Amino acid sequence: MKKYFPLFLVGLLFISIVAGCNNNETASSGEPHPNAGKENEFGWTVPKYTLEFSYYAGQLNPKDVEKNTKLLNEFLLEQFNVKINKKVTETDPKERLNLMLASNDYPEVITGLSPAEVEKWKNQKRAIDLTEYIDKYAPTIKEKLGDTYKRYLDKDGKLYGLPNYWGYLPIPDYSANIPYTKWVEIGKPKTISTEEYFDLLKEMQANTPVNQNGQKTYALSGENWKTGYIYKVLAGAWGLKDGFKEDENGNLTHWINTPEGIELTKYLNKFQVEGLLDPNSFINDFDQWKEMFSNKRVFGSIGPWWHSWNAGHEVWQKTDKNWKPDDHYVQIGLKAPGVDQAYLSPKNTIGSSRTIITDKAKDPEKIIKFLNFAFSDMGNKLLGWGVPNEEISIWGNKSGEWTWVEERKNELINGKYDYDKGFLTGQGEYAIVAYQGMMEDETNWWYDQNFNNEAEWKRDLNENLKDTIFDNTLKAISVPLNDPLAVKEEQINTLINTGISKAVQANSPEMAEKIFIDLREKVNKAGLNEIEEYKTKVYKERLKNWK
Repeated sequence: MKKYFPLFLVGLLFISIVAGCNNNETASSGEPHPNAGKENEFGWTVPKYTLEFSYYAGQLNPKDVEKNTKLLNEFLLEQFNVKINKKVTETDPKERLNLMLASNDYPEVITGLSPAEVEKWKNQKRAIDLTEYIDKYAPTIKEKLGDTYKRYLDKDGKLYGLPNYWGYLPIPDYSANIPYTKWVEIGKPKTISTEEYFDLLKEMQANTPVNQNGQKTYALSGENWKTGYIYKVLAGAWGLKDGFKEDENGNLTHWINTPEGIELTKYLNKFQVEGLLDPNSFINDFDQWKEMFSNKRVFGSIGPWWHSWNAGHEVWQKTDKNWKPDDHYVQIGLKAPGVDQAYLSPKNTIGSSRTIITDKAKDPEKIIKFLNFAFSDMGNKLLGWGVPNEEISIWGNKSGEWTWVEERKNELINGKYDYDKGFLTGQGEYAIVAYQGMMEDETNWWYDQNFNNEAEWKRDLNENLKDTIFDNTLKAISVPLNDPLAVKEEQINTLINTGISKAVQANSPEMAEKIFIDLREKVNKAGLNEIEEYKTKVYKERLKNWK
């Protein structure tokens, strides 16, 4: 028996090593790269041994990620001697992150975190202090962030989370959507009133109560309304900014505590009462909603403008041999009667999320060097636009000069670009510290937003919605997760999203208003007023200190 015992230990040791490598892949390994020490055409100095790290990117389809990163992974390994392992899950990212913390099993880099979540990882000593690494190895990060660098520091002047999707992107996010032919018929307005939009959609549904397959149609349908984003968008149509109303003294009031909140709820309820609202609007995932829209069972939508592109003409031009360019949707502003200005698309210039390097990283300085490259304009382009010089690429190096591929560019301009093929080049797959403002040459990380002045449909979109975009950086405030208010806020958001869905689906406007008023009282008792006070306090501090 004794002679087998050492072999058993060796086996256990081997399993431990393998498991450790799976979880902590930051390493410089393999054979020396033939171009080690040389700077490649992107401005990256190729390391002698392969730099490998993994990162968690949230809730996505793992099969899609594997397919769309394949070409870029091969390119990065060959040209950069870098190997990135992107990890995603089909489960809720908050649940997954909590499980990671509980099990002490997480990758070297995590993105998609809120500032409050960064604070949580920092307090548990799972996120490392990046300040010294940035000072030593990342001059481009400090240069690009400039005066805003201090906004990412904690109270001790340390930086734990780098911004992702940061910078001011002067293009819209949300809109009302209307068929092009109907838009032309009513005079091509940039903005439509909420009542006009209701009447228009009602008329369209009455004229076509079933689609070509005999299926019932709806004037309005939603996707994932249970998350509550629809209320912030509609609050913008009533003149509020990102769900809050500000008075002359800078005090912030949540939309549910405003008269506008009642009105927007009754507006959605009106669709319900008249049988015009898709009953699955609160539970549709995007694919379910897309199927309805693509099959022309829906006449209107309020939300991300690209939904009506992706589910509309991008499908129809492939599946309908008789499709004509007039068969597409136009994006316009939506504004309630009596409102001076609609605010539909808030912009957070310091980033919609944060990226951390965890204590699992063996070589954090090497990871920060790569992130420093990703902050550069060339790094931003590569990770945003995907692999160059391939047949399906949108850009390439021609005679020593980086240029757009004219064929792909013209496809984008004419609304015929095949996004599925483009995704195969890795476009946007490694959005770890993506900068979405305008780069020095006036190009943008979002490859399909670079020709807006040349693409008629994009030009219409941007012209119609340019006045609905606003900088919301100062009010993009999250409650620290170690503050008891954070638990209250999460509970209150759940109460609101559940309660308002019941109000919207009530069988009369009177019942909708009663449910709304009862809900308002309930969430204020639960602590909503405290959250308003907290965000007002932080907002006023930022007004004073962020200059």
